[in-house]
Amino acid sequence: MRPTFDGTTDGREYAVVKRSPLYDYSRGEVVVFVSPADHRSRTIKRLIGLPGDWISVPDKEEVRQIPEGHCWVEGDNGTASWDSRSYGPVRNTFSSSPFEISSARIIVVTGVIITSVHDFIKDDAKVVPL
Repeated sequence: MRPTFDGTTDGREYAVVKRSPLYDYSRGEVVVFVSPADHRSRTIKRLIGLPGDWISVPDKEEVRQIPEGHCWVEGDNGTASWDSRSYGPVRNTFSSSPFEISSARIIVVTGVIITSVHDFIKDDAKVVPL
């Protein structure tokens, strides 16, 4: 998600996330979800479109409507990002348990922790809001 998360902190960047239903989301927020390419990893992208929005995909010269239950996400690194322009809309349904990791779950990133895990546990973390 360069340049927003650029890895310049020696690999010590961590995302602070909050779980919330889609109606709390706004365009432009950074979200985390299970990667469509590898369901064992998470992806961080920016929320561009919500259900019912029309999205223009310049490289494909098409206009698409985002279906209900989905959203459109894009990386901040333009055409170098693998995002909804490549794999299409992402499902935004939620599981009933807040602790269950679901391939359909999307959560909002509220800030970035620039610290080590050890410092975070000791409450010495620096949180940078997005």
